[in-house]
Amino acid sequence: MITQIFANTFPLDEGFLDVTGSEHLFNGASTIGHEIKRRTKENVGLTCSVGIGYSMMSAKLASEEKKPDGFFEILTPEDLRNLIIDRNVRVIYGVGAKTADDLKRIGITTVRDIYNHQQIIINIFSSFGKQIVELAEGIDRRKVTPYSEPKSIGNEHTFQHDTRDFDYLKDVLLLIAQKLSYDIRLAKLYCRTITLKVTYGNMKQITRSHSGDTTNRAMDIYKTVTALLDKIEKQPIRLIGISLSNLSTSPNQQMTLFDTFDTKDDNQRDKLDDTLMKLQLKYGRGIIKTADELRAEKRIGDI
Repeated sequence: MITQIFANTFPLDEGFLDVTGSEHLFNGASTIGHEIKRRTKENVGLTCSVGIGYSMMSAKLASEEKKPDGFFEILTPEDLRNLIIDRNVRVIYGVGAKTADDLKRIGITTVRDIYNHQQIIINIFSSFGKQIVELAEGIDRRKVTPYSEPKSIGNEHTFQHDTRDFDYLKDVLLLIAQKLSYDIRLAKLYCRTITLKVTYGNMKQITRSHSGDTTNRAMDIYKTVTALLDKIEKQPIRLIGISLSNLSTSPNQQMTLFDTFDTKDDNQRDKLDDTLMKLQLKYGRGIIKTADELRAEKRIGDI
């Protein structure tokens, strides 16, 4: 049997933990769940609700059953069915307000109604209907997927009117680069590939990329995308953006598209960037701005 733990740390943070195969090491899922509650309270001073279940849906429902600071177990499909049979259909994973309204139009408002009209639901909603029926029966085939680092991060800006002003576009890119640099530095990541994204007024989309050594510095990002911008067709533009990919946690040399600084200058820039990041974390991202940023924001506004 797969045992899932869903920990809901009130009010924002939540996540699944699949302890299948490791229960014997820690005296069972129940012991693990109580230990999560104890350590959460001890280490961060917060209460949390923990649900033990045989599937992702059952664990999620269990975690919500005794909130706040609760503990509940749903160990079999029969336990789940008995618990939810007379509840609103929205208790089923994936059934939102719109689907609930669609079901209500055909007289289905509770989980019991789902049991009694399974084929009708499948006929109307096809594969999604089959999923609704299976979940109501306690059949949940989803697996817990471990967290992994994001593959890319990006930001873009859409203009109300097409623009041919490439100086204006570079101001937009400067503000986007500053924001993305802050985001990846906050995540302690570096990017190897920088991509310029453009949508022309005729809705044609293009991307231009440069890959080199890793960086997380705003000016490296900005200089790379503006160099790419200078090479594209000069047509009216509706949208412009930047994405950073080939992310890693390991720093390397600076991007090689431009002249690099010597080691002493690099170390000084690293110290300056670290100091700036500390100030931003304490007082907000906009606490210190360059003259170019202030000029760009005055012209464009914040992005």
